[in-house]
Amino acid sequence: MNWIAKLWHRHRHRHRNRTEKSEGGLPIPGFTSSDEARRRILNGTARPGILTDRLIFTNEKDLVGLPDKLRVLDLTIEYCSNFLELPEDLLAGNVLVQGCENFSFIPGSVGAVSLDIRGCPNLTTLPEGLKWAAVSIRDCPNLKELPRRCRFISLDFAHSQLEEITSERFVEQTLVLDGSLKLTKIPNAGLDSMSLRGCTRLTQLPDVLEAGSVDVSGCLSLRWQEFALVEIGSLDISDCVQIDHLPDWLTVTSSIDVANTGLNALPPWLAHCQLLWRGVKIDERIAFHPESIEGKEILGERNAELRRVMLERVGLEKFFKSVKHDVVDADTDPGGDRRLLRLRFEDEDLLVLVVVCPSTGRRYFIRVPPFVRECHQAAAWIAGFNDPDEYRPVVET
Repeated sequence: MNWIAKLWHRHRHRHRNRTEKSEGGLPIPGFTSSDEARRRILNGTARPGILTDRLIFTNEKDLVGLPDKLRVLDLTIEYCSNFLELPEDLLAGNVLVQGCENFSFIPGSVGAVSLDIRGCPNLTTLPEGLKWAAVSIRDCPNLKELPRRCRFISLDFAHSQLEEITSERFVEQTLVLDGSLKLTKIPNAGLDSMSLRGCTRLTQLPDVLEAGSVDVSGCLSLRWQEFALVEIGSLDISDCVQIDHLPDWLTVTSSIDVANTGLNALPPWLAHCQLLWRGVKIDERIAFHPESIEGKEILGERNAELRRVMLERVGLEKFFKSVKHDVVDADTDPGGDRRLLRLRFEDEDLLVLVVVCPSTGRRYFIRVPPFVRECHQAAAWIAGFNDPDEYRPVVET
C-alpha cells in the first residue's frame, strides 16, 4: 500500500517548488510543523485536519486524545498513561502506540500503512472493516478476538490470546501467530507465509490452504484431518510429535522440515522435496535411518551444522562410545561419579558431561560449552550458574 507515500511525495514536491520560487518559501496549504502541531495538541488548541510529518509523544500525562482527521506520516505515542483512543478519520503512514495502559479504542475510520500496538492491556476489540496494511500487536492480553470483517496485508499477533479466527482470507501476505497457546482453529487462507510456531492447542491445518511457506513447528497437538486441499511451498513440522505420516491431499513443492516427528519416510509424491532438520539440509538416510551413521563419518564431516544434526540423530552416548576421546576431568558429587569428555574437531571442541541419575542409575551425556574445564564447572553451567562457586548442591535428584 503506497498511497500515503505517494501523497506525501506530492506534498513535499509542491512545497519544494514553492520554496524555490518564493522569497523565503511558502508552506504547503494546511501544513503545520511537527513542533507546532505537537504544541497545539498538548495545549488543546489543535483543530481537526492538522497536516504534519511527524508526531512523537512520550510520557505525556496530559495527552488524552488527538484531533480528528489528523494527517501524519509517523505517529508515536509511548507511555502516555491517560491516552484513550486514536482519532476519527486518522490518515497516517506508521502508527506506534506503546505502553499506554488506558488506551482502549480504535475507530473504524482509521487508515494507516502500518499499525503497531504494544503493551496496551485495556485494548479489548478491533473495529470491523479494518483499513490497515501491516498490523503488529504485542502484549495486549485482553484482545482475545479479531473482527469478523477484516483484511490485512500482514498480521503479526504473536503470543496472542486468540482461540480461533472466523474471518476467512483475512490476510493477503503474512500471518504470524507464534506462541498463541489458546489457538485451536485457523480459517481457510491463501497467503505468502504463515507462522504458527508453538501453538500447542492447534489440532489441524485449514481445510483449504495455499501458501508459500508454513511453519507449524512445536504444534504438539497437530494431526491431519481426513481430507483437505493444501498446497505449500515449504513446510516446517519439526517437533510436531503427533505427525507420523503425510496425507495424499498434501502438496509440498520445495522443502519439509521433519525434525523430531514420527515420520520414517517420504511418500512417493513428495520424494522431490528437500528434507530439512531444524533448517539444515539433510538426506533421507540422516532423517530416517540414523542407525546407519557411523562415528567416523561424523568425525569427517566438516560442515558444523550438518555435524550437529548427525550428532542429534545418533545420540551423544552412542557417538562417544564409538570414537576415541579425551577425559578432561573426573570427580564424584552427591549423585555419583562424573566425567568430562572432550573430542576435538577442526573448528570446535565438543565437550560433554557424563552424569549418573541417583534414582535410576541411568547415565546422561550432556553437551557443555568448550570453555568448561572441570566437572563441577560443567554441572554449574547446566544448572544456570555463571559462577561455579555459587553452585553447591546437597543432593542430586
